[in-house]
Amino acid sequence: MRRAPPPSGSAPQMGLEALEVVKKKVSAPPRGPPPAAVKQKAPPTAEAKAAAAAPSSGAASSSSSSTTAAASTATRKTGGQAVFNFQPVLKSTYRELRHFVLSPCQPGVIVRCYIERNRSGSKMLAPFYSLCADLEDGTGRELAVCRKVLQSRTSHYVFSLKSEDLWRRRDQRSRLYLGKLRAVGHGEYVLYDNGICAAPDEDESLLEEIEEMHNGGTVRSDTANTSIARKMERDRAAEAKNSGAKSSDDVSLYRREMAVIKFNAMNRPAPQCVRGLEVCIPAVPSPTALAEAKPASTSTTTAAGVSMTSNIVAQPSIFNLEKPFKKIRDLGRQNDLYGKTCTVLHEKTSRYDPLSACLVEFKGRAHMASIKNFQLVVSDAQAHFGLPSPSTHEQMMRADGDKDFVFMMGKTTEDCFNMDFKYPLSLFQAFAVAVARFDAKLSW
Repeated sequence: MRRAPPPSGSAPQMGLEALEVVKKKVSAPPRGPPPAAVKQKAPPTAEAKAAAAAPSSGAASSSSSSTTAAASTATRKTGGQAVFNFQPVLKSTYRELRHFVLSPCQPGVIVRCYIERNRSGSKMLAPFYSLCADLEDGTGRELAVCRKVLQSRTSHYVFSLKSEDLWRRRDQRSRLYLGKLRAVGHGEYVLYDNGICAAPDEDESLLEEIEEMHNGGTVRSDTANTSIARKMERDRAAEAKNSGAKSSDDVSLYRREMAVIKFNAMNRPAPQCVRGLEVCIPAVPSPTALAEAKPASTSTTTAAGVSMTSNIVAQPSIFNLEKPFKKIRDLGRQNDLYGKTCTVLHEKTSRYDPLSACLVEFKGRAHMASIKNFQLVVSDAQAHFGLPSPSTHEQMMRADGDKDFVFMMGKTTEDCFNMDFKYPLSLFQAFAVAVARFDAKLSW
């Protein structure tokens, strides 16, 4: 079993004659090539983590190298696909790791992780989740942790890079605190960053002006009386009042919605023409814009090849995703309405096979049948498929079958799940989607 500790038990007793034969075989010179090293399946010790974090010969890059050069060392090829190499990340500081966790992953690269779930003892009612980097050698490195908070009216999860923050009050948590996931309705979850208070409501004119600006339209200066101008002025005043934080990257005054997760159906397979799960995240610049954009301020390059500049493209974004996401779903205009502001993903529509039980097309990353095995793909506008009908359902399955996954989770052991994701998701958003899947009471 993958990453499971070896079974306990004592070895059988040997006779003296058998023991002498074994000694002779061990002392005899080996014949042929040496055997391959056995992969460590047990959870890594401190020595194993230190050895895994050590850079291999010729693979380390200096901290003064450019972002492009550092990013090239952060990937490797496995089976024809570029897989992110976590070795540079393991050498980074907590501040650099936090920026890596919150930033969208590198375009064209698969980030492979796994989640360990702990529901034993006192954690039965408040499960503990640990997100680890998959080092592809049977070991892992913990990147982020999550815990369910008890004594809450709705499901409430907190995320941090440091496990001590999960048991502290909000005002006592460190700067490594990432944010929280709250259930706001039946089958609906909202992921917030580490902001202190709720953001004020934003009217629809703000979304329209942001869309016009992204489409090449002109927007008046900040002193003009427009929605964008008022928003930017309000944000600057709010950050000026928030003097407790050392920088805006550590904590902000207003909470920003990082993702909205909506379960449209609680049964699997989902009804025909119904997308079982939809996820809305803030739109990020395209890979071409990321490559051509110049940072608004002086940036530094981390060991993981990620720019430390928080605003790669200096454009205003919205704080609230829930209201525009609801309007997008009602009109069936995913990635069409507010397409420059919100990116919508949905659970891949496939034909249910009780024999494989969602193990097909998981590329060997799912070893057990589970209702938690699923994939997310970029959504097409649902209104383009026409009225719900059996033929419409077949069209949706064919459309999803040609798409590559953006997020994938597969069960390997009883409490271990592989989690792979791609651009435009960040590690924080992908972790929250997996936790929401754990919390949702889905059934076959």
